[in-house]
Amino acid sequence: MKPKVRKNFYNLKRLLRREEFKLYLDVANCNLKCAMCPRGGISGLTNDARGLMSLGLFRDIINKFIEENVRICHFEVGNWGEPLLNPELPRMIRYLKESWPPAWMGQPGRIEISTNLNHLADPEELLGSGITHIGISVSGMTQEAYSKNHIGGRIDLV
Repeated sequence: MKPKVRKNFYNLKRLLRREEFKLYLDVANCNLKCAMCPRGGISGLTNDARGLMSLGLFRDIINKFIEENVRICHFEVGNWGEPLLNPELPRMIRYLKESWPPAWMGQPGRIEISTNLNHLADPEELLGSGITHIGISVSGMTQEAYSKNHIGGRIDLV
């Protein structure tokens, strides 16, 4: 490794050890085509998500961050996808709660999902998983208003 590259790598490792980060991790594709979402297909982009993340891959990702001592203070499951579509979601959150954050945090980290709430198979299991925050995307209180932005969604489910 060249000296300049080695120095930059060293500085990056130092930065990652002392900074705290928010991590977004999509574990599922999406079930709606929202007008305001670039992944919804309305703006010409397509939702190219690859399906559902396995619990094993999720654990591997979390373990790698812990092993590398990356300080994540806020973990959000979901960003452009719908995490509630993944049946492993409660087990993923439980795994996070049990293994993360490392002791250096001194307090529990924030574990959040961002959802359109159009699919919720087992609310009790989700709430019992250890999740700390749930963000819900809503854009209208009647079906007529809601469906203009959340195409394919149902406000009565929300």
